[in-house]
Amino acid sequence: MTQLSEVSNQADTHSNNYASIELTVRELPRAYNKTVSVVIPHFDARILLERCLFGLTVQSYPSHLMEIIISDDGSASQLCGIKEKFRDRLDLRVLTHERMGFRLATVRNRGILVSEGEVILCLDCDIIPVPELIEAHLRWFHVTDKVSTIGLRKFIDVGVVNPSDVPQLMPELREYPDVPSASNRYLTVDKRLPELRYLKEHPYPCNCFHGSNIAFRKDSAVGVGLFDTAFDGHWGYEDIEFGYRLYKAWHYLVFEPQALGLHQENTVLSAEQRALDGDVNRRKLYERLPGLEQYRREIGYK
Repeated sequence: MTQLSEVSNQADTHSNNYASIELTVRELPRAYNKTVSVVIPHFDARILLERCLFGLTVQSYPSHLMEIIISDDGSASQLCGIKEKFRDRLDLRVLTHERMGFRLATVRNRGILVSEGEVILCLDCDIIPVPELIEAHLRWFHVTDKVSTIGLRKFIDVGVVNPSDVPQLMPELREYPDVPSASNRYLTVDKRLPELRYLKEHPYPCNCFHGSNIAFRKDSAVGVGLFDTAFDGHWGYEDIEFGYRLYKAWHYLVFEPQALGLHQENTVLSAEQRALDGDVNRRKLYERLPGLEQYRREIGYK
């Protein structure tokens, strides 16, 4: 991999070296007061979503500071009964939208706009959060307003796991074998890991800002214009572009390794569709951030 410090045509913004902040975060007492809204986009993946929600029932972060917002993109099968199922476990709201094609940016934005939390945590519905995920993200926001955080993914096959068994199976799920994932270029380990290790020196840290497991302040998101709905209609890259605007607004993009999401391997979006959609949205990304295209090609991406 190209040494990140040697890549030319770097983003004309600021250093992403958050080392001094990290020292404070690691020593922070476990006394929290920041409210968080977990925004989960969903489309026709009820079982995946329920596993995600059961993971949220056993978070180490104080439950009275958390709300969960499911933003449903017009599923054919409505989420009937899901609020009642989690009534005594989660502060849960469900938004439903008319189906007008793939609209991930729009669906996320609607969840953000109705949220009441100071911090937004975006979590895909196919992610099972480990118990410390929310706490790991939120520690940073108790130290500074100028951060947005990035969690890691572990790709596992949980096809036979009953959603309600997730809380008690969590120790075993964390040890499940890594599997090749269509959402990870058929690699078993998060493809961003080499970049995340150098994120403090990364010329384009937004390249790691994947919307499946990230957190940012609500007022910061609104201030930079939320996710760009021009990316609607096709999968991909709206999260990287959004991360770049947060970075331009002088936010550090921080890698938090303890914020681990267990990605449930699935076929909701095929690899073929990802490739076709990615070609369209990647071009939109490069139009907005031309230097990123050169960087990505140097590290072996399209």
